Amino acid sequence: MKKLFFLFLLIVSTYNTAQQNSLFIITGVIIDSESSIPLEYATISVLSSDNSKILYGGITDLDGNFNLEVSRGLFDIKIEYISFKQKLLKNVDISNSLDLGIIELSIDENILDEVEVIGEKTEIQIKLDKTVYNIGKDLTLKGSSVSDVLDNLPSIEVDIEGNVSLRGNQSVRILINGKPSGLVGISSNEALKQFPSESVEKVEVITSPSARYNAEGTAGIINIILRRSKLAGLNGSLALNTGDPKRYGASANINFRTKKINFFNNIGYNTRATEGSFLNETEYYTDQAINNFLNENGIRESERNSNYLNTGIEYFISDKTSFVASYVSRKSDGGTNNTNNIDQNFNGTTKFSERLENETETDDTNEFSLNLTHEFNAKGHVLTMDYQKEKSSENESGFISNSQLKPIYTRYLSEKVATDEIQDSELFKIDYVLPIGEDGQFEFGFRRSNQHQDIDYLVENEDSKGDFINDTNLSNNLLYNEKVNAFYTQYGNKKNKFSYLFGLRYEESKTTVKQLANNTNNIKKYNDLFPTLNLAYEIKENETITFGYNRRIRRARSYFINPFPSKSSATNIFQGNPNIDPTYSNGIDLGYLKRYEKLTLNGSVYYRKSTGEFTFISEDTGDSVLVNDILVPVLRRTPINLASNKQIGVEFSANFSQSKKWRLRGSFNFYESETIGEYKGIVYDSKNLSWSGRLNNYLNLFSSIDWQTSFRYRAPQKTAVSERKASIYTNTAFSKDLLKDKITLTFKVNDIFETGKWRIESFNESYKSYSESNWRGGRSFELNLIYRFNQKKNQKKQEPSYEDYEGEGFGS
Repeated sequence: MKKLFFLFLLIVSTYNTAQQNSLFIITGVIIDSESSIPLEYATISVLSSDNSKILYGGITDLDGNFNLEVSRGLFDIKIEYISFKQKLLKNVDISNSLDLGIIELSIDENILDEVEVIGEKTEIQIKLDKTVYNIGKDLTLKGSSVSDVLDNLPSIEVDIEGNVSLRGNQSVRILINGKPSGLVGISSNEALKQFPSESVEKVEVITSPSARYNAEGTAGIINIILRRSKLAGLNGSLALNTGDPKRYGASANINFRTKKINFFNNIGYNTRATEGSFLNETEYYTDQAINNFLNENGIRESERNSNYLNTGIEYFISDKTSFVASYVSRKSDGGTNNTNNIDQNFNGTTKFSERLENETETDDTNEFSLNLTHEFNAKGHVLTMDYQKEKSSENESGFISNSQLKPIYTRYLSEKVATDEIQDSELFKIDYVLPIGEDGQFEFGFRRSNQHQDIDYLVENEDSKGDFINDTNLSNNLLYNEKVNAFYTQYGNKKNKFSYLFGLRYEESKTTVKQLANNTNNIKKYNDLFPTLNLAYEIKENETITFGYNRRIRRARSYFINPFPSKSSATNIFQGNPNIDPTYSNGIDLGYLKRYEKLTLNGSVYYRKSTGEFTFISEDTGDSVLVNDILVPVLRRTPINLASNKQIGVEFSANFSQSKKWRLRGSFNFYESETIGEYKGIVYDSKNLSWSGRLNNYLNLFSSIDWQTSFRYRAPQKTAVSERKASIYTNTAFSKDLLKDKITLTFKVNDIFETGKWRIESFNESYKSYSESNWRGGRSFELNLIYRFNQKKNQKKQEPSYEDYEGEGFGS
């Protein structure tokens, strides 16, 4: 009898254990309460009733049905759908499979307009130390590049060479996912033109960085966050684009997520061809009655092929710990043909010649990253660790031929130029966030970076026998190494309507510049403190003022220190300065934010003073070339450290939403920059007043066709030795959604009036020069198609992942 009793207990125990470990099925149907239409892609989240952590989740199918597997327990079940009021079922006891039946959701009239805004244009989030732009359905950016994305945002400008400036200042640090990356390019930001816009989820513009950020970049920081889906199951999108001048591309964003693992993949390929023009007109002053003139005009034809891959896996070790491994690759190749026609009039004699340059380039970037994030029991208590290894290369080779153009005292006919750049970098950082009290937050962290660059420059000239001889006066090999160790700490809190965040960062830097040709080795060390302060006061619920102070540094990158002269022109060259020192700056920013029912206003007044400011000057090299048997001076443009620069400006933006069918967004940046300094007896004091503005108009037309037009204007900008003329850039686009928003078709026209040219005048006591260029190639047409599967066009995010704690910003 006892044996039977114990056998009974064993059976009961085994049954209870099996019941506890088994999974049960929750089913139901979600519909619109007004029309009774099933809601496809509605999200169902099963939460822990203790701490509201998401344990299970899924989405509805075409008929509004859902089917979830959950374990035994007591849960809260949340049902959400875009622009509808969410429904929360509290304390649902799951001990058997459960059919929740028909669940009705009603439209949330209060947030309907807001949701539409998110889908139709860039959503803006104002935080204590940054502004976040979630890249939405901006029609003029479909099928474009990351460079175009940045150029479309307030405060940011991108010039024809791809250089990015923030509030008129090119000393801006560009990060990818919160870290430096070879994806932006080695010696310039040209690589951003090959980076597809579909890969970007949001852009953070940080004009008053806190201590947690790298101190590099006197103007501030631009952090580009790459796209990664958080939807459950298999989902994604496919995009195709084509255009004239020649351009076509394809990209795919495919993700698969389960409870424990999230696979994310973004891949793209594109080919782009452009034909631009350039013009240089130079007048050399003489002591004669007539000055000498040299006019150059030409055509630049280029074609680039590039492919991009961002793939990785996010593993949820537990509901508080996640691990991410990702790999990013960008490869591109292409060629450029420059035809430069030279018309010169010296001493009353007119002659003509031609200079041809054929250039090929291949770029290769490979980047591997690891991230570990652990959330402690207290909300906001987080530890993150990051490691990144990157290797990039840029290889350029050019062949230059000249008709009736010879360097003085030689008979060289043609030239070969080759530049091989290799960059290896390694980064490790750790960040710890500790909540104190109800709203307080203490942070500290460490960051170590090590970057190596190897730049090999070779120039060969053709002799009379047709052989190419190494030009030892120009060929060189430059090695650059930068090591930075940084420690930071900061504390922030909120008292009623007042928020504050103050911090201190210490950076220990060492840079080494070695030139192998002349065996020079230049080592510089810097140990610096960078204090920061960010304040915010909430005047009313929808009205806030902010204040920020920070000290920043600008270190010279390879483009500035590379002493090898450019060869795109025989008489006008660019040459870096390996002896240039860092620039230090102190800046303050006073901001204001006001939200009305249909209007949002955001503005700021800023002031920044820099010492040892980088300034580009033009000077006579003392060398000459024979152009059509006439001796012509060679002019050089190079960077130097001037005494100081002061910049004061006003920035303002407005977002007006009259209805779901019409929205208007405008911004402008008005600033004055004053430079004071002297170099080689020449005074470069100057005061420049400039401004830029942009306007975006969205209108919903008949048959659900969307129309958007963007207009950008850059006012003239003047320094002591140059003046940039005004420029205007206008785009327009039309879009139509098909098959229940699964397909979006967009047609756009860029630079409608072909007024996006850059025009610059340069001058000093011996000459004046006018340059005009249009590398974009003028007006262009594009057609883009996007197909989505298992996701909505305006799909919401489901839960935070490691990237919500990634980067270098204040988390609260």
